[in-house]
Amino acid sequence: MGSVGYDFIVVDEEHAPFNRETTDQIILACRAVGIAAIVRVQSGAPEAILSALDCGADGVLVPHVTDAESARAIVAAGRYHTGKRGFAPTTRVGDFGRKSQAEHMETEDNRVTLIAMIEDPEAVENIDEILAIDGHDGVFIGRGDLGAAYAGQDGVREHVRSATERVHATALRAGRPVAILPWES
Repeated sequence: MGSVGYDFIVVDEEHAPFNRETTDQIILACRAVGIAAIVRVQSGAPEAILSALDCGADGVLVPHVTDAESARAIVAAGRYHTGKRGFAPTTRVGDFGRKSQAEHMETEDNRVTLIAMIEDPEAVENIDEILAIDGHDGVFIGRGDLGAAYAGQDGVREHVRSATERVHATALRAGRPVAILPWES
């Protein structure tokens, strides 16, 4: 991926059969070719976020962020100064103990990207409060999961399109980037 010019890749721990060792190897390969590695963690559990960040992920995509509380939990798990991220400077990302505690914490808080995945109708309804939480860097609109959530209702495509437009407009007003996969609707 690095040889063809990608800026980053997404390591999908949520749906693909990757474990911590596999993720660690992929992140190391990304570092070798100078591209960023974003890990789509299995859940918003602090240990899932910490595992990816300790391996050196440049960011995490956190699935099923549905409200302000879950958005706050992402920030707490992924940031030192505004959160409760576990401290382990002896990892690769901590330069195996060569960085001071202050340097490691400052570098990580500035380096890491935290992205909330908006993929549930509840999240769409709560998008204003999700985006009001400081410390996460943007949102990813998961239209596939939104489509599955609206399945069985009339006008699934219209529901997904409307949800996408609402999240996108709200994120733009909040000054937050939006990521989305291309999809023909």
